[in-house]
Amino acid sequence: MIVPSIDIMGGRAVQLRRGKEFVLDGGDPVARLEEFSLAGEVAVVDLDAALGRGSNATLIRDLVRRAPCRVGGGIRDLDGARRWLDAGAIQVMIGTAATPEFCGALPRERVIAAVDAERGEVVVDGWRTKTGVRYSSVCERSRRPSAASSSRRWRGKGKWAVSIVLRSRLSCVPQPEHG
Repeated sequence: MIVPSIDIMGGRAVQLRRGKEFVLDGGDPVARLEEFSLAGEVAVVDLDAALGRGSNATLIRDLVRRAPCRVGGGIRDLDGARRWLDAGAIQVMIGTAATPEFCGALPRERVIAAVDAERGEVVVDGWRTKTGVRYSSVCERSRRPSAASSSRRWRGKGKWAVSIVLRSRLSCVPQPEHG
């Protein structure tokens, strides 16, 4: 499944290279949403919240009211995730805070565990912290939920999305069904 994504920073649709370098000002996120939502649901990522530099919550709440959106970026507690779901997000994308327990506390069909990777390594905290975990091993374990105890803990917890930061946040989205 390919889902168009709008990354928002400073109230603007943007594109970053390697999760750091500003590459493109994509303009008004509402205009981008009108274009992208013709294809169906749209992923909306609050880069300011992901990087701990503020929030675009008011703007994103408006986007969620206009079209079906999955929302991510800076969602690090259950209350925040539930607020987005209550605001109308069809799904929340949880990155840094994603654990089987966190994701399991939310409705399965409304949560996506988002794994960001740079040069093959999982990164968190707005792509600033390397974890030492290879994203390929995370994807492999997600396809074989009975193969490892940590993967069994993920069974029934929802979907996965993998963003390759090196490729300017172009995403490959393996979404195995668990359960």
